[in-house]
Amino acid sequence: VQTCALPIYDPVRLAEQLAIADLVSGGRVSAILGTGYRDEEFEMAGIEFRDRNRLLDDYLAVLRKAWTGEYFEWQGRRIRVRPTPATPGGPFLLLGGSSERTARKAARMNLFFSPADSDEAVIAAYYDECAKLGFSGFAMAPPKELAGFVHVTEDPERDWLRVFPYAL
Repeated sequence: VQTCALPIYDPVRLAEQLAIADLVSGGRVSAILGTGYRDEEFEMAGIEFRDRNRLLDDYLAVLRKAWTGEYFEWQGRRIRVRPTPATPGGPFLLLGGSSERTARKAARMNLFFSPADSDEAVIAAYYDECAKLGFSGFAMAPPKELAGFVHVTEDPERDWLRVFPYAL
């Protein structure tokens, strides 16, 4: 499973990389896409944080067009991504997030949904929107009894200090 804040990636390069990974794995690649939420990641990439939802929509369309193997136009360029993925239409995609708004957006984009936790209201919003649209969606939520983060160590106090800046 690949997870990424899609708006900070080049969608053409990502489409090619995921297609190759899908071929190598025999069609067993999946990706959880998100809008991103950390200002510093957008700043580092030179992208305006406020543009993230628009870019997610645009870049998802690029991924889907790229995986057809046909030429398409994007940002004034003629693009054809080869090789095509093993999975017809491209790797298994999910939209990640933690809000009802994102859950509904996943359904509208015909994507499966991967909520950050098992918030029943968020999952219900996803299935509600799927029903309205006639989309047979699927939410892949972590079990309630499991943490979203696992830290295995022989010395938790020592190693938590090492992990904390990255977990934050």
